[in-house]
Amino acid sequence: MDFTTFDSATAAETGADCHIKHPVTGLPLYDNPGKECEDNGKPCIVMVQGVEAPSVRAAMRDLQKARAQAADSAAGDNQDGPAKGDEDLSIDELHDRMVEGLHFRIVGFKNIHKGERAATKRDAKWFLNLNRLNPQADGDSFVEQIADFSRKRGSYLGNVSGG
Repeated sequence: MDFTTFDSATAAETGADCHIKHPVTGLPLYDNPGKECEDNGKPCIVMVQGVEAPSVRAAMRDLQKARAQAADSAAGDNQDGPAKGDEDLSIDELHDRMVEGLHFRIVGFKNIHKGERAATKRDAKWFLNLNRLNPQADGDSFVEQIADFSRKRGSYLGNVSGG
């Protein structure tokens, strides 16, 4: 058996197409004005790198170092107690951290527009901030959809069993 079919790091670096769903209904979205949940053959796609991608792992290490340095600096300035940890974040702060940790994983868009022009990689933060995290049970925000897709090996490795 050729085990190169299990090279999830290379597949994650290449990225894969994430078909975006409506943040309320959960239905797949299409570039179909007025009927955005009806399949017209133009799915709204975000091209996303997986968490196993070497470039994503390097960027996450850099982000972790920057956060640790900021926390050390804040702890030195804070005479009232320890710096704010992840468990103390508000839902808005958590959303912002997710955007910070995900925007560089987006490598492109298909059938998604920002006004009259096609969205590009530079629009990743705009896209992830179109809706916010909230405690509702139904409907995932775009940032949640991208996070879920990126962390699942099957999203970019696919079915390697051949059957």
